[in-house]
Amino acid sequence: NLRSFLKGIIKHDIKFIVATAGLKDTAEELLTRDFPNEVKQLKEQNLISVNGNYLTYDKDGFSNGYNKGKIITTWNKHEISLQLEQKFLYDKSHYIMIGDHIWDGHCLDGFSNIKQKFKIGLCNITEKELNNRNSDNIEK
Repeated sequence: NLRSFLKGIIKHDIKFIVATAGLKDTAEELLTRDFPNEVKQLKEQNLISVNGNYLTYDKDGFSNGYNKGKIITTWNKHEISLQLEQKFLYDKSHYIMIGDHIWDGHCLDGFSNIKQKFKIGLCNITEKELNNRNSDNIEK
């Protein structure tokens, strides 16, 4: 289960990266709500980085838009890795990268200090649909 997974990350001091084209705050809230102690430890040890879009709010607390910068989409999510290398990935050589799309695992490609990486790109389409789209981009 996810609790055991998070405890293993903490125990072995492994960086855990979540990349989403959805709302960062929602992903963080779901993790924090269901696993408050583990997420607290991950944050205290700088072992978690949740990356995605976020809502902006006006002075009255009403949402008035998305990120002030570039919107993260399924197709540009790999650009997160450029920011991660400088802010999050500088001190470790083992990482776990989880995304909600099959190509998200490529967000860590090209980093020189990575010795081990475990990449999970979850595919939300059928195998037939996947085979019909950009099949040359899939690692075999």
